[in-house]
This record gives sequence, structure tokens and C-alpha cells, in this order.
Amino acid sequence: EIIEFKKPTQFEIEKLLRTTFSALKISKLINLKKYAKDMVGLSYAIVVKIANDAAKKSIISLRNEISNDDLDLAFHENIGPSK
Repeated sequence: EIIEFKKPTQFEIEKLLRTTFSALKISKLINLKKYAKDMVGLSYAIVVKIANDAAKKSIISLRNEISNDDLDLAFHENIGPSK
């Protein structure tokens, strides 16, 4: 049996990103609405993976906040530059 989930809306993606990043600081330069718009059509799982990957990049780089570069790199690593 296969259970299919609807893809999240832009609003749901933004909320999911905020929830996933809630334990960490995010740069004030990050526009989560823009990222959410770019992620429309992706599954909940991929959105969370992108957010977690961005957080890991920040931590590994010993920075105290997630940057646009972290999120961009995580996005492109998971989706590719064509999205």
C-alpha cells in the first residue's frame, strides 16, 4: 500500500523552515519567503533535508548563524542548479 502526501504550500514550507531552524540563529539577510517560493513542488522530507544540511554547514564552519551561502549550497546540493 502506498500513502501519498500532498506537497507543502509556500506558506507551509516557510513555516517548516522556521521550525527546523528554531534551535539555531539564522542570518537576518535570509529571506525565508523567497526560499519557500523556490522550494514549492518539493516534498516535506526534501525541505527538511535542505534545512538540516544548511544548519550542518553552519555548525561545521564554526559560525553561530545560518547564512544565505549555507542555505544556497544545501539547496543546490539537494536539488541542483536548475531549480
